[in-house]
Amino acid sequence: WAIGHMLELVDPQDPWNMAALPISFIPWEKRPVAKTSAQLRTIGKLLKSARSVIHAGDPDDEGQLIVDEILQWAGSRLPVQRLLINDNNLKVVQRALASMRDNREFAGLSASAEARSVGDLLYGVNMTRAYTLAAQARGFQGVLSVGRVQTPILGLVVRRDRDFEAHTKSYYYTVSGQFSFAGLTFPARYQIGEGDPVDEQRRLIDRNFATAVAGTVQGQPARIASAKTTAKEAAPPLPYNLLKLQTDA
Repeated sequence: WAIGHMLELVDPQDPWNMAALPISFIPWEKRPVAKTSAQLRTIGKLLKSARSVIHAGDPDDEGQLIVDEILQWAGSRLPVQRLLINDNNLKVVQRALASMRDNREFAGLSASAEARSVGDLLYGVNMTRAYTLAAQARGFQGVLSVGRVQTPILGLVVRRDRDFEAHTKSYYYTVSGQFSFAGLTFPARYQIGEGDPVDEQRRLIDRNFATAVAGTVQGQPARIASAKTTAKEAAPPLPYNLLKLQTDA
């Protein structure tokens, strides 16, 4: 079995200077991941004694690539059937085994995942070096790591942190009460009207106004101007299947 991606792209060894940018390493090279290299060699040996291969990687582009790149690394020319399993329920697995397809039909998925990984490395290598060298020219010591995913996420975290630091407390108020009609007691809430002091989310922000509204209606009779009843039907929730249980866990 595979242990995640067992091959990795080789980082370029070009010198860190602006004149060398942008760096291109197409065609790209891959090498075994050090911590799983023994398992990779074991798979390679098993492939030599096999007559066919069942590709049982995850049913997505990364799962497709993980196994495809191992087969390519091993130079395997064996026929490959694709087994698509997204639920470990026995009947689902049996149906999947009975409907395997030629692995070549999924070459596009594998190419998509590989293109993304190569693009990520190209972007990361060039942008990290460009930003780091520009910063070091201004006295910065260290490396400014830039990535297609990590940089936007870092930006979101920083923006959220700055919003938190700049946050000032604000208050809003609701006016609600209990009402009785025909032997029934039910809650009701004041509905915002035109000209009421509200924020951008239409919440009352003037305590004196809210207090005045409450004082005006407290103990006073109310009239139901209109009522609407809507019949709704809700199906009971389905029990867990194994995949959903593993996801939530």
